[in-house]
Amino acid sequence: RHTGVVATAAEPHSTPSLLAKLIALAKNNKSNATTAAVIAVLFLLTGLAEIGGGWLVWQAVREGKPWWWALLGSLTLVVYGFIPTLQPLPDFGRLYAVYGGLFIAMSYIWGVRFDGLKTDRGDVI
Repeated sequence: RHTGVVATAAEPHSTPSLLAKLIALAKNNKSNATTAAVIAVLFLLTGLAEIGGGWLVWQAVREGKPWWWALLGSLTLVVYGFIPTLQPLPDFGRLYAVYGGLFIAMSYIWGVRFDGLKTDRGDVI
């Protein structure tokens, strides 16, 4: 018999994660600070998934790492595609425009951290 309760992404009888609680709060507009925190965390997770997934594929194809790095990178890129759907923001185009700027900054940070990139004036401009 249907009770009117809609199942969530969490398993039945499990404790919702902190992120799930924050997303629920943000979608209910309980707090502007909470909404901002959720948006920021999801942007960070989106960037890490996209850059990390692409980097793993690159490492496998271009740097000779094991094949499973490419598989893991590909799966991470699939997850990346779903993370923005958790955003409490309603507009896809605006969401991706803002994310694009953050993605550029995060890509440079990733390059410096993991690939030894030395930024120059052209990178800063």
